[in-house]
Amino acid sequence: MYTDYTDEEETNDSYYDDSDNNNNFDKEKIKKIAFFVIAFVIFVILVIVLAKSCSRGKTNDNSSTNNNSLVPSLAISRPNISIKVNENFELFVDVINSKSKNPVITWWSEDTKIAAVSDDGVVTGISEGTTNVVAVYLEGKKAYSTKCAVTVSKSQTAATAIDIEQENIAIPKNQKVLLQIKVTPENAEMPKLIFESENSNVALVSDDGYVTAVSTGFTTVRVKSEDGKLSDSVSVRVIETGGSTVINPVAINIMGLTNGISVGTSAKINYEVLPSNATNKNVTWASTNSNIARVDSSGTVTGVSAGKATIVATTSNGITAQIEVNVNSNKVAVQSVQINNGTSLNMNQGGTTKLSYTISPSNATNKNVTFTTSDSRIVYVDSNGVMAALSAGNAVVTVKTEDGNKTSAINVTVLGQQSSGSSGSTSQPSGSTGSSSGSSSSSGSSSSSSSSSSSSSTDTSSSKACDSQSMVTISHNGKSQSPKAVVSSISFGNATAFTASTTPIITVDEINNCIDTANGRLLYKVYYGTTESSISSRVNGGDGQIKKGTQISLNNGNGYYKITINGYITGSLIAINKTYYAIVKRTTTSSSSSSANVYMTGLSAKINGSNLVLTASASNIGGVGIKGFKYCLMKTTSGTCTNFDTPTSTTKVGMYAVSGYPLTASKTLNVVYDKSYKRACVLAYDKNNKRSSARCVNYS
Repeated sequence: MYTDYTDEEETNDSYYDDSDNNNNFDKEKIKKIAFFVIAFVIFVILVIVLAKSCSRGKTNDNSSTNNNSLVPSLAISRPNISIKVNENFELFVDVINSKSKNPVITWWSEDTKIAAVSDDGVVTGISEGTTNVVAVYLEGKKAYSTKCAVTVSKSQTAATAIDIEQENIAIPKNQKVLLQIKVTPENAEMPKLIFESENSNVALVSDDGYVTAVSTGFTTVRVKSEDGKLSDSVSVRVIETGGSTVINPVAINIMGLTNGISVGTSAKINYEVLPSNATNKNVTWASTNSNIARVDSSGTVTGVSAGKATIVATTSNGITAQIEVNVNSNKVAVQSVQINNGTSLNMNQGGTTKLSYTISPSNATNKNVTFTTSDSRIVYVDSNGVMAALSAGNAVVTVKTEDGNKTSAINVTVLGQQSSGSSGSTSQPSGSTGSSSGSSSSSGSSSSSSSSSSSSSTDTSSSKACDSQSMVTISHNGKSQSPKAVVSSISFGNATAFTASTTPIITVDEINNCIDTANGRLLYKVYYGTTESSISSRVNGGDGQIKKGTQISLNNGNGYYKITINGYITGSLIAINKTYYAIVKRTTTSSSSSSANVYMTGLSAKINGSNLVLTASASNIGGVGIKGFKYCLMKTTSGTCTNFDTPTSTTKVGMYAVSGYPLTASKTLNVVYDKSYKRACVLAYDKNNKRSSARCVNYS
């Protein structure tokens, strides 16, 4: 047993020794593992650091690598600028986050009438106003932009000279005068002025240019610009009050009319001539536009038409002052028109009724109206609103105001004539029935039959309705040309022009027997204009009496003619009117033009202050072109000038050229007015100096 015990101890001793060895081994192993882990972590950290460093390096080398997700933006050097007309200002733009090293900017202006911009961003002021200049950058298919607000103001023109308009001023003691300063050029900005007097004991001058006389004597008053570059001076003499020395006016102060005047009203201008003791304080008055405002010799202004006119006062020594006058329209507009007869009306055939109407407001300025009918074969209406029931049926009669085209209408029903019970005839008028019933009973039947027959015969001979369309029948000499000329009773749009060389002539072939032709009750008038919208002047001697075979010549030259025919229904006061429209475009001149290629188409004359204003117009047919106009003033009120080149004891002559040789021309000829001349004649001449026939007009 002992032996066995010993072996067991040995065995146990051996066991403990091995355990210690194993523990040592594990510790070494753990140390090695820890070392490698730490080394690995350090390695990873180094790798990350190096990777970031490389990434930064790549970003610095190629910025586009890291910018794929960034959006470009534009930064402009100035978001808004203010410049003057013709002034330049350069803008700059930076592109942020651009993929391009050299981004290209495109410039444009939203309103090139106000500001222009160059390809380099240089903005130039063109005219007063506000707009935007836009800078655009394109990257791929996308555009990026920014704006600069541009305000352009009027450029100030620098003055090149300043002048005192008065010369050798004489001022009574204790009086004062305002210096009149003029700047050159006229559109230049007035610089800040400095006034000074060489001798303040004689005269003082204020900062605003008033010279005050202190004591008798002489001095010089100077005015200069603040920078001293511009100056002028005037000699001032201070005199004692009274005496026989001539004192000239030095200024005019105009007062009043600040609120203007109305058309048709008058107001006198208040004024003061300085100095107050000027020897001659008389002034003359003139208007720059007498069509808007007239002024008489006393300074009373009368409104002619709405607008603005400048009234100028001038002293005997040439000192002027002016005031702008506003002429206001006093027109009261029409608001409505209403027929007082109701909305419908029954009339018996053959009867007449006058329409009554009311215009609102009652004080409307223009109360002129026109009447029309939808069917003149049923109801005819004249210019006074008198309606005539012509045949059974319905028609609408309308009244329309000239001002505002306001309308009111009435439906008119014309009842047919009643038939005679004794005859049974449906065509017999009631008047005939009444007549036959008054006959003897023995012949009543035959009388009724006769009356019916007579009525039927009358209707047959008067088959045409007595209306404007059937009042006359015309023909003309333009049917042989190609295409045929057409004179329309509807409008110029339905007319075909006369183009043949012969003078167009319209002939009256037939007059409806219901029209009264006795005692000059059927008349024509011819109106002419070079354009459809300019028809105003009456030609062919004004009125002409019409009878069968009457010929109307359209001899005023190429243009548009309106021929009106005015008459009455026989035995009544019912007026009937008809209008024809004709166009003349002849290929050669008329015989009155003496084979010239130009002819007069219009002439008017009016007196405007000291001027006679002649307005002449002419047309050319041969393609040569108009060269000018010649005028001749006559002391008589009839006849035509025989010499447009040389004046005589009873005529004055002159000429005005036209530039460019146009085919049509209108010229205003301003001639000094002389009341001893009462008639003006004007002719036109072409490029080859061939002359038209003259036109003449009287004036007074």
